[in-house]
Amino acid sequence: MTAVGEHVIEHEGDVDPSTEMDSARTGKGALLARVFELLDRAGVPYAVLHGYQSLPAKVDGDVDILVPPSYLPRRLRGVLAGAEQQLGGAKIVQWFEDRAHFVVLCRRNDDGAPMMLQLHFSSDYEVSNRLIYAGDHVIQSRRRHANGFWIPSGHVEFICVLANRIAKGSLKPAHENQLSQLWTAERDRCGAELFRFFSSDSTRRIADAAEANEWGSVHAALPMLKKELMLNGAIRQPTSFLYRVAGQQWNRAKRWASPRNGLHVVFLGPDGVGKSTTIDTVKERVAPAFLEMKYETFARSLLPNKPKASPHALPPRSYPASLMKAAWWMWCYTFGYLCSVHPTRARGGLAINHRYLLDAMIDPKRYRYSGPTALLRLIWTFAPKPDLIVILHAPPEVIQQRKQETAPEETVRQCAAYRQLAASLPNARLIDTNRPINETVDEVTNLILSCSAARAAGGRAI
Repeated sequence: MTAVGEHVIEHEGDVDPSTEMDSARTGKGALLARVFELLDRAGVPYAVLHGYQSLPAKVDGDVDILVPPSYLPRRLRGVLAGAEQQLGGAKIVQWFEDRAHFVVLCRRNDDGAPMMLQLHFSSDYEVSNRLIYAGDHVIQSRRRHANGFWIPSGHVEFICVLANRIAKGSLKPAHENQLSQLWTAERDRCGAELFRFFSSDSTRRIADAAEANEWGSVHAALPMLKKELMLNGAIRQPTSFLYRVAGQQWNRAKRWASPRNGLHVVFLGPDGVGKSTTIDTVKERVAPAFLEMKYETFARSLLPNKPKASPHALPPRSYPASLMKAAWWMWCYTFGYLCSVHPTRARGGLAINHRYLLDAMIDPKRYRYSGPTALLRLIWTFAPKPDLIVILHAPPEVIQQRKQETAPEETVRQCAAYRQLAASLPNARLIDTNRPINETVDEVTNLILSCSAARAAGGRAI
């Protein structure tokens, strides 16, 4: 038995948690089991809110974990950041802070590929800014799951699952079975909790459905139940509701003013160096570390794109047309950045550009630009800078074997220019592609995740 607050919680059976977790230590399940053990050893009270039935053996998506408010974020960050060895080498590569905290731990698989575990820490259980249960209430009545980790008491979990599904307007068979099982185990307490959130008629409708495990009437009433839950939640605790709404908007404003988690990565290099292949694989590998991803190429065209020959085979634009093009690029890489890349970074996302303004400075012929290069340099001076510039390179003869879009001497010139650019920019890294693709992908992946880890720790990306 374990005392938690003023409650005494019975363990479910004579289960040794560490023994149960050892049997599940493969992949994400292994890392999650280590996280549970770490939290217990560090004395961090927690409860896995829902979707825990297959844990830790099988982890689908992020894991929602509730901890007391006093642990977020500083104390919890200290526990996780200081336990790399206990977590099998896993590091924090993302910490997106809102009222809830999206945390990503990453460690290497045996083949060198990153394996990431997404954790969603919160201090209260809320739905659409309506407080359902305060975190301390959930923690005080929590219980041990048979696999050793902590979960909410049955009646609390019943309301949490029900409120979540009503708010989403979707009740699936798995949720129906779960709710009916929780109801059967604690009818009186579940019923008492229903009256706190719903009218007598709605409570009776839900109770009858849970008792018989026949949820057709609840499905038909989901819009009405959602409206009732939202209204009662706002009226029952108006101060909490207004505080949460205001806090949500304030956090959004802070993230917009100064993004702390997202990254903007630009890939440069001559044609044939392997940018497309590298980007496609890297995107897939690093995606779990970010809340969203945006992929763009060079600045979009003023006119609709049409099929055309190799850019180097086309004549340059006139001087006036080139100046107009430069003016458009200035818009794209300043105001356009604020409309595209900046929001992605503010939402903890990864924005990737395949080519950028710097390409036009090195290879103006590709973009049919005949204006002054100094004008492009001036635009670059005022343009917001990427967090990381990945410049891919290989020997000119290797690039020519892969793609003959430019003359050999032009490829030689571009290779030298890109190397010089890499040496001149503090946020640029030169990556060799004259090796097996998996080695190049590994290096780029490590670089991006290291930058994200630095941002999560409160430092600069590079």
